[in-house]
Amino acid sequence: MKKLLSLFLVILLIPSLNYPQKKSKKEIIISSQIPVTQLKILSTAELLEECLTYPYIADVMFSQNIPLIFKYIRQEFNGFNELFVREDVANVILNSYLNYDFQKINEYKEDYEKGLYVFKFCYLNLLLAQNEIINGFGDNYKIIKQINRKYSESNEENLIAYRDLITINFVGHSMLKYLENTELGKSSELLTLVSNTHSMNISTLDFTTFNSLLEFVTTRIEGK
Repeated sequence: MKKLLSLFLVILLIPSLNYPQKKSKKEIIISSQIPVTQLKILSTAELLEECLTYPYIADVMFSQNIPLIFKYIRQEFNGFNELFVREDVANVILNSYLNYDFQKINEYKEDYEKGLYVFKFCYLNLLLAQNEIINGFGDNYKIIKQINRKYSESNEENLIAYRDLITINFVGHSMLKYLENTELGKSSELLTLVSNTHSMNISTLDFTTFNSLLEFVTTRIEGK
């Protein structure tokens, strides 16, 4: 519980870390917009980084309806509007996800810095689970396996921060989103497993359900 509270304190600090002077949320949103002249010349990878560091992307952590709150976040920041129409966005997000360096967290000394780095991994899962990105790939099982294998890299003892309740909900959601339109996604086995889970409700995937989901993916999909 203490760890979770510390993480949420980090979320509360995000806007003030980027904008130490007193500004309203509206003022911060306005000043965060990317100039139109710059918007079109940024590479998709650079644009993705702008979106991952947008101060109010952290609002997704406070909502019980994350698809709804993220819809509003996308509307209020022009970086997302541009990102999701890029032809190479799906591959750029997946590449950033697969190359995410879990070990880099050990380079940070302050808890809030470590928290921000963990949240970046959560946000990548969130972006990876958007319909525009899912539709950009032809093989959902392949992406599910990549998500599963990537998360397994966090199992080293010194990387426990990635096995928090918050993080597993984002990882679990991205897996479930890719499973939705597959044959296995409609199986009674999976439906029973996640029967009490609402898509992307931040607190609904407990550790037992998440571990069962990982086992399901490992045993039923890794061999495909």
